[in-house]
Amino acid sequence: GRLSSNNPNIMQGPKTRAVMSLFRARPGYSLVDLDFTSVEPVVAAEFSRDRNMRFLFSDPSRQNDVYLFLGSHVPGIIGEQIKATGYDPFFPTNTSIARAKKEVKRIRSICKSISLACQYGAWPPKIQSTLGQAGIYMPIEEVEVFHKTYWGIFSGLDDFQNKLKRERQSNGGYILNGLGRPLCIPGIFSKDTLNRFIQSTALDILLKYSRILTTEL
Repeated sequence: GRLSSNNPNIMQGPKTRAVMSLFRARPGYSLVDLDFTSVEPVVAAEFSRDRNMRFLFSDPSRQNDVYLFLGSHVPGIIGEQIKATGYDPFFPTNTSIARAKKEVKRIRSICKSISLACQYGAWPPKIQSTLGQAGIYMPIEEVEVFHKTYWGIFSGLDDFQNKLKRERQSNGGYILNGLGRPLCIPGIFSKDTLNRFIQSTALDILLKYSRILTTEL
């Protein structure tokens, strides 16, 4: 559903001046660098119609942070520590977001890892293993609380995920992404259905915008 490369992985190279200087336009042409801010969460919010996702991403003028939002809903010390910085998940300010990112940086990093893992369809044991590889030990009971909290506050996203899985099954192994492109998903990757829908839709939007921009230029 999206482009990838290896040996070397040029899509994830360091964006240093030295590396970026290796890419040059032919005479008479220009290179245009374009990207979207939070395009994948916006796609998730738009198509799932999840209430909290739409609260976070439907209005670009409203600042928030999805990882702090998740962590603040986790019962116990993690949620309390995030809120203690002055961050209010439903009434945040730029100042409170910046303060929380600074004061609970490690907690936010954990929330980010778990949030992305959930979107990829990972269950608590896999999430615990992923955290361990990053040098973070978390008891399985705490991981389970995180996992339950994520799908609790984003229940609309879970409903949409189940809808996509039913669509895949009824179609015999494929779904349509947000722009109507057929997307084949082998059985061994069925748990990744939601993530593939989101990533492929975001990629197609970017490609469509690139075509429009090229035409206009």
